[in-house]
Amino acid sequence: MKFLSLLVFTSFFAAPTLSKADTVIDICDRDVVGKIIAKEVKAPSCHEVSVEAMTQLKTLDLSYESVGSISANTFQGLYSLEMLRLIRCEIDQISPEAFRDLKSLRHLVLAENHISQLPVNAFKDLNLLETLNLNGNQLKQVPTEQLSSLSSLIYLNLQENQISQVLPKAFQKLHLLKNLGLDGNPLVNVQQEAFKGMNSLYSISFFECGLERIRLSWVGLSRNVVVYGTQVFP
Repeated sequence: MKFLSLLVFTSFFAAPTLSKADTVIDICDRDVVGKIIAKEVKAPSCHEVSVEAMTQLKTLDLSYESVGSISANTFQGLYSLEMLRLIRCEIDQISPEAFRDLKSLRHLVLAENHISQLPVNAFKDLNLLETLNLNGNQLKQVPTEQLSSLSSLIYLNLQENQISQVLPKAFQKLHLLKNLGLDGNPLVNVQQEAFKGMNSLYSISFFECGLERIRLSWVGLSRNVVVYGTQVFP
């Protein structure tokens, strides 16, 4: 009888066996990102993070953290993430596979970093992305090829970069884009048909770009588009 009571007592207080869904992994190799993910999913530490909890995370804000470069595994396993904010994270390099698992992502903010170029396939898996903010980086040209896969994009912020010209059909595959910000770029050359193909565009802004005027028919803009920051002619 004593043996049976001891067995029941031991079984009652024994640590539960982890199911397959309760698999935990160590994400400390992701440095500050791993620590913040662990905190967001209420893990004991970055050494013991539930895989299931990571797959359910919807929002991640890493703003003002010293992230530096984004590697292929930085956001691995965040399959349900919809919002990712990376403001002033000192980012200067992004792996071509950095966002490969973020297939649910709708809003990506990469503002005020040190990004001078983007890998060709940087956004290839972000088919649901609606908002992309690259304000305050060091891009010298419109990343046309990198943007071409963003078929759901509605808002694009390229303000305060170092873009000096807009080449023909630079945004032609962004058929759903409604708002485009180019303010604060040293634009000296907006070429013919630069904005051709942007059939859903509602507004575009050129504040502090040095453009005195723009001819809508020349650059491929509809007369229905609201243009801010410069004089317009048909």
